[in-house]
Formats: sequence, C-alpha cells, structure tokens
Amino acid sequence: MEQAVPEERVVAADGTEPAGGPPATRSTVPAVLRRLGSTDPAQPALTWYRGGERGGSWSRGRLLTAIRDRQAWLRAALDLAPGDRVVLHSTNRPEFVATALAVMAAGAIVVPVPPDESTARIRYITAHSEAKAVLSESGGDFGAPHHLLDLDPAPEAGHREPPEWDVVPPDAPAVLLYTSGTTGSPKGVTLSHRNLMVNAEGLRRAHDIRERSSHVCVLPLHHANAFGFSMISTLYAGGHLVLNDSFPLLAIRRIINDERADVISVVPQILQLWLRRPVRSEDVPSLRFVVSAAAPLSVDLARRFHAVTGLRIHQGYGLSECTNFATCIAHDIAASEYDQAMHAEPVPSIGTELFGCRCDVVDAAGNSLPEGVTGEIAVSGGNVMSGYWRDSATTAVALPDGRLRTGDQGYWRTLSGRRYFFITGRIKELIIRAGTNVSPREVEDELELPYDHAVVGFPHEAVGEEVGLYVAETLPRHAQSTLCEALKEVPFFRRPKVVVFGGGSVPRTATGKVRRGVLVAHFTPYREMVVLDKEPIFASAGSAHLEEAGDSDG
Repeated sequence: MEQAVPEERVVAADGTEPAGGPPATRSTVPAVLRRLGSTDPAQPALTWYRGGERGGSWSRGRLLTAIRDRQAWLRAALDLAPGDRVVLHSTNRPEFVATALAVMAAGAIVVPVPPDESTARIRYITAHSEAKAVLSESGGDFGAPHHLLDLDPAPEAGHREPPEWDVVPPDAPAVLLYTSGTTGSPKGVTLSHRNLMVNAEGLRRAHDIRERSSHVCVLPLHHANAFGFSMISTLYAGGHLVLNDSFPLLAIRRIINDERADVISVVPQILQLWLRRPVRSEDVPSLRFVVSAAAPLSVDLARRFHAVTGLRIHQGYGLSECTNFATCIAHDIAASEYDQAMHAEPVPSIGTELFGCRCDVVDAAGNSLPEGVTGEIAVSGGNVMSGYWRDSATTAVALPDGRLRTGDQGYWRTLSGRRYFFITGRIKELIIRAGTNVSPREVEDELELPYDHAVVGFPHEAVGEEVGLYVAETLPRHAQSTLCEALKEVPFFRRPKVVVFGGGSVPRTATGKVRRGVLVAHFTPYREMVVLDKEPIFASAGSAHLEEAGDSDG
C-alpha cells in the first residue's frame, strides 16, 4: 500500500502542466482520496439537501472516514475484490457518494442505475454486468445478493482499522454507465479511472474549479453529467459538493447563498422552471454562471434566461461514452465572443474542446469537414470509453477508427481563433423522408409551440418515414385551428402530416432528452395513409377515430 503524499506536479519551463493528462497524484480515484487526506480535514466536502432542507454536512475528514468504513464493510460482507461489479440503486444521498467512491477506490467497478428503474431492467443490468451484489435504498429481487444501502457498517465488518488506499492502475475500469436507449437492450459504457480523471482535469480548467469551490448538484448521480462533473470533478479539485435530491425551485436562492456556490449544473427543463420564479444574478452574487447540458438548448431560451436573470448559461456537450463533457463554454469567454457563440447562430454553441479531448466534424467516411459544413461530431482523447461492456461488435461501430462517432449532427465556426461547435440534431433521430433528411428538433424550433410536444418520424409505406407531431394534451378547437395554421408555414417535406393528441406527457430521459422511439407506436395506424398537400390528420392517442383538421367546425 502506498502512503499519502503531497501532490507533486511536473511542469514545463513556462510553468504549465503537461498536456498529456492530469498530475500523477490525481490519476485514479484512490490517488485523489489520498491527496485529499493530505489537505485540511476540516474543510467542507459534502453537504446534502432533501426537499430544499439541509440534511447534513461532512468535512473532508468525515467524508474520507465514511468511504473507508464503507470499503471495510464491502470487503467483509461481499468479499469485494478488484474488478468486481457492484450495482448501486439509489437517489441522490450521501450514501451514494461514499459507496461509489469506496467501490472504485477498492479497484472494483460501480454500476449506478436510476432509482425509478424497472426491476426487469435492473435484473438485466445485474446479469449483463455479472454484478456481485446490488446495493439499494429499497428492497427488491434484482438477480444478485441484495443489501440495503446504509452507511452503518454491518456487524460482521466491525470498526477495524481501515486500510491504506489501494494502488489501482489508471486504465482499470471504474464505472459502468448503462445507456438508456429507446430500443434494444441497454449498453454498458466502460469508463476507466483515467477517463474520469482526464475529464475532471478538463472541467477544472474550463470552469476554473478551484479548491474550496462550491458546486450545486441537482441532477441524478446515476447519470454521467452528475457522476463525472458534479461528483468526480468537484472531489478532484478539492471542492465542496452541495447535493440535492431534485431541483429545489423555492429554495435554490437560499441554498446557493448559504453554501456560497459558484457553479450549478442543470438541464434546459430546469432553466424553464428557474424562469417561473426568477433568481437573478444580484440575488446570488457568488454564482459565476449556470452550466446547461444533457439536452438541447434553444437560442430563445438562452436569450430569455440571460435577459431575465443576468446570469450566463455556459452550455456543455458530451455523452456517457466520453465520460460526460467533450466541449463547453469556458469560464473566461469575453462578452462579445459569448454573444456570438450563444445568440448569433441558429443554435447556441456547445463551446470549445476540453483539455485532453479532440472534436471533429466528419462525413460518412470519417473525413474531417471544413468550417460551417454539417456532419457528424466525432470525439477522441483520454475521456473516451474503452468500449461497451461485453459487446465488441457495438464497440467497433461506435469507435471505428478510435474516434467516437457520437450520432450527433453539427458544425464548427472559428471565433477569436478558437473552434466553437454547434449541434443541429441527432443523426439517428433524423427522419429520412423520400430520401430527404428532416431534423425533428428543427421542426420543433420552427413551430415554437407553447405546449409539451415532440416531432416524431414513423414508418410509412410510400415515403419510407413520415413526419408526425405528438401533443401531450388535447387542445380545444380554437387552439387546433391555430396549430393548423402554424403547420402550414412549415415546408411540406418536413411538415407533420399526422398530429396525435392527449397521450400524456412527452417521455424523456432523466436529463430531459425526448425518447422519440417510445412515441412511434402512436403513429402506426397511419403508415399506409395517402399523403397529400392538404390539412393534417388530427387524432387522439389510442383512438382509431381520425379527424382531418379542415373538417372541424371550430
């Protein structure tokens, strides 16, 4: 076992850090914990809130003790060994943080799953990952030995002297993040300690995360965004994680001020909530900016949020397959450059490449495309996964030449000498109608409807795929007429030909991405309809009755 040592940086003649990766003393989770143990143990490390009310707080010393205790229990109760997989089924709570870090620090692999995930899916993940145990905050038959998530050591573990932190190879797997695809079985994204630490170093630089910085986390820790950015990057930098079980709309100003938070990470849906009860920059003087990621952000929302609150949105972009972030708007962006990047293009920029990461826009053959030309975003570097767990075939498709094919469509522009990237849509979501590509997001942006909705591509006998519109609620007659007029403004080739009403809220992932594949079933009855340049078909979800909008009397 290696003893705790102060951090030693290898620097170049100009005082900068090496470009190849994070310092050696922060190359793995146990190395970060070892370094944290050599700093002031009284500094706050983790504070948690439930329903907007403060539940408790741990100093660095107390957090390290909780991790050591949990690790001792894991070894005694589960006979945990390096490489073992442990499923973690939990909401945002201190037990999640301590347990996840304890598993990884032991050289084992944590497999976080959503707290509201179905038992069948958890059983699949447990079997596919060959997990040794499931640690859950609730009961259930998950197909492996099950233990309730509790910080108190089990009786058989006792309170023995905790071991020194293990030495773990940087390329050893640390976490399996199972993707929440809308079709097929979930895939286990395999991330190493090196992946986590390269990404953490990139985020530290991009957001200027300093020791004692305070980061408000309102997104679920089982997701790559909160796991890699909020938890790992904050710990890596020696900061203070302020953990919430959800977005506390009525309490967010108090929490930011009480904890002197300087960064918060959200998704666009939360920005919409924020605007309902605006917290302005003068209300939260410690907050430097708001990070938005995980789902598309519109120019309109970016402008409105900044105009109403005075707070900048620093959009980021990434996937589980590249740990979380590949690009983001950096902390030191000039005001004029920010306005160009966020407000001057059809979509807000996702920013510039992070340290340790390379982004390109490529064509179908993998050739890099010039400025302004739309293609697929490809990512390479130290933050890119080693592959999908037990799925070499799918890994080969995702990483054909070592570069991750993201499935996202976009382009880049040069601003102040730096390449800024822009996402225009999801390639696999593109609707191929009679050989013409239609982006669902572009149609949604074009319609600008004030209610919950989603554009969907569905199979069609004549044109391959047709364009449909799903509206969560049933609209009154006058609103249907207004919608009909709005649809007429959309060019025919990308105009929704069928509108389905009233099937419930648009299904989304935990971070707000529309699960379009779930909605396709609503449009199955219309796969053989004759498509004419006339009024769209309006129908109710689950109903065989069709009504053409032009036949209504209201």
